[in-house]
Amino acid sequence: MRSLAISALCGAALCACGEEPAAPPASALASALTEHVRLRDDARIVLERWCGQCHISAYDSALPRALAVFDLSEPEWSARMSTTQLEDARGRVRDRRGPEGDLPITDDEIAIVERYVAHEIERRAVSD
Repeated sequence: MRSLAISALCGAALCACGEEPAAPPASALASALTEHVRLRDDARIVLERWCGQCHISAYDSALPRALAVFDLSEPEWSARMSTTQLEDARGRVRDRRGPEGDLPITDDEIAIVERYVAHEIERRAVSD
């Protein structure tokens, strides 16, 4: 993903000089998309386990205010979340805070969510 950001910056610099920027190779774009999907879906699996009762619209226990932030049943479940909301979700996971108290979430599961949130925040920064 960082190589795509560097390519974009280099392309912007070349545009400023009047030259046509080179498009990133299709394989780099496909690789970045595959990485995004893997990180997103790995985080979804963790969050379904610990947050799904409120954040999966098909569940009777789903809460409208929780679904307004994110719905894990949507393919791009974090798309409606602001960066602040992503950071808040990361903090809740890191602090093991659930709706009913402490979550017995593992360090490995926390790391999975951390990787996705960091990736998503970086991805948004590059696209802005």
